[in-house]
Amino acid sequence: MIRRSVAIGFYPGSERQLRHALDSFFSNLGGLPQPGTPHSMGGLVPHAGYVFSGQVAAYTFAEFRKLLPDTFVILGPNHRGLGSPVAIMTSGKWSTPFGDIEIDEPLAHHIYHSCSILDDDPTAHSEEHSIEVQLPFIQYIGGKKFVPISMAMQDAETALEVGTAIAEASKDKNVGIVASSDLTHYGVMYGFRPTTEDNALEWMKEVDGQFLTGIEKMSKEMVHEASEKTTSCGHGCISAMITACEKLGLKTPEILEYRTSFEVSGETSAIVGYGSAVIR
Repeated sequence: MIRRSVAIGFYPGSERQLRHALDSFFSNLGGLPQPGTPHSMGGLVPHAGYVFSGQVAAYTFAEFRKLLPDTFVILGPNHRGLGSPVAIMTSGKWSTPFGDIEIDEPLAHHIYHSCSILDDDPTAHSEEHSIEVQLPFIQYIGGKKFVPISMAMQDAETALEVGTAIAEASKDKNVGIVASSDLTHYGVMYGFRPTTEDNALEWMKEVDGQFLTGIEKMSKEMVHEASEKTTSCGHGCISAMITACEKLGLKTPEILEYRTSFEVSGETSAIVGYGSAVIR
């Protein structure tokens, strides 16, 4: 089975334009690092359109490149509400303008059989962008395989079960665990306006900072507490990533970057926050 791209528009649809965009992002960071000894690590990346969040995502993927894992597990929220509320795909390929990238079938099956709440359900992935937009970055830095996990259910218990299963399946492998999540969505169009537009950026920086501090302290509790105050779409993905990292013995978190869509749009009536972080 080949899953065709459904998120063109979030990123450029031609190979040439896509490569140009990624070249630019990594050039701004001093170029694509040389890969070192493969090692497991976790990371937070946003999943908005590349024009808004691609540069932030590049910070995380530059760090993944330095310890280039053999495969990536990508945890993304299910915005569309299709299919199973906690869904993996255990076989097939996904298509991007860079070509097809394979699902790591042995790892996917191991995760699936280690987690009783996971369903093997391509429908949940069929129209979702949060995982797909990470694949060109993975291909660009030299990644070869991945496992997609879509989470509509993002409560603490679900995140713990999913993160534990990822760690169990990955303990003898080099795996990049990617939490795909934007942070606060502020404005009437998102149904969320807890403060005035004049104060929105300051308010967002404070509450989004609690998510990032949760990663920095590897505190799933802080992540879930922050999620109750705001509109992050992937807090359960972040929590599952932290859980997997903890159980794999990864103990060194680092916050890399924080920006908002305001820095591109100049618009305060609708703002989204984007964070970049890793756990090594």
